[in-house]
Amino acid sequence: MRQLTFNESQVIGQPPSTQTIGSDQDPSISDAALDPTGPRIAFASNIADPADRNGDFDIFVINADGTVLRKHSESTGSEFTPAIRAEGRRVAFVSAGDIFVINSDGTGLTQLTTSGTQKQSVSINQDGSRIAFVGIVAPGSDFEVFVVDVATRNLTRLTDNTTQEFSVDISGNGQVVLFESFSTQSDLFVINADGSGLRALVSSPQNELFSTISRDGSTVAFGRGGFDADIFVIKTDGSGLRQITTSAQNNRDPSLNSDGSRLVFSSESTGNSEIFVVNLGLTSPPTNLTNNPARDIQPTFD
Repeated sequence: MRQLTFNESQVIGQPPSTQTIGSDQDPSISDAALDPTGPRIAFASNIADPADRNGDFDIFVINADGTVLRKHSESTGSEFTPAIRAEGRRVAFVSAGDIFVINSDGTGLTQLTTSGTQKQSVSINQDGSRIAFVGIVAPGSDFEVFVVDVATRNLTRLTDNTTQEFSVDISGNGQVVLFESFSTQSDLFVINADGSGLRALVSSPQNELFSTISRDGSTVAFGRGGFDADIFVIKTDGSGLRQITTSAQNNRDPSLNSDGSRLVFSSESTGNSEIFVVNLGLTSPPTNLTNNPARDIQPTFD
């Protein structure tokens, strides 16, 4: 675990500055997403830099080695839930109730939806051509799953029911969408990106949360048991259900590497939120990667 000092912090059109992240004085940083094929990380932060004009959460992109911190958005409101793919070249995020996409060099900002209704949990496929998200069609309606084509801006509604859908993740090829659905408890479902093939993947008396799908679409990781969850993995064909943690100490935010062979997650099993990694091909317990007084959360694995 190391402190990162970035040599460039820039809103497009604004002068660069230097910003350090990793000290005890850090502002709130959340919703990190690492490009599975490249060295760039997107995250939302309300970090106070010289170019900041609104004090809200904005979208940043950095290189994984800590160089070149660049601010990619700043509006009158906050931007959240960034997703980065296409070899780190494209970032999708939510702002003012709509989905936007931008190139990681700060060019090509494009608004993909125009309804202005609440949206969350954005996920972008490997080549950056499709974005899955959860949103409402009108105030007071249920959250449903949608996919938008980046090139055409065509919007496909994948679900239409009386339950609440949330926390989507689209496979790397853009063909399969994983999502959580809540009626009396949260269960996991998968559906094809054209709206066909809806099927329940995991259903139990407990809540299934924090779900994610590997880039190759072979494996799903999730938490079971609410916010004091343990981490499980399962193949997308429904086989191979396996429990990874047994502490029930707020194990959450699982992320799989590209082929589903390794898993990273955050856990409070040591008394503070730390990052752990496990090789799913072995029987050895998870390895603690961080150990510090700060709260380490929302890891994303290459």
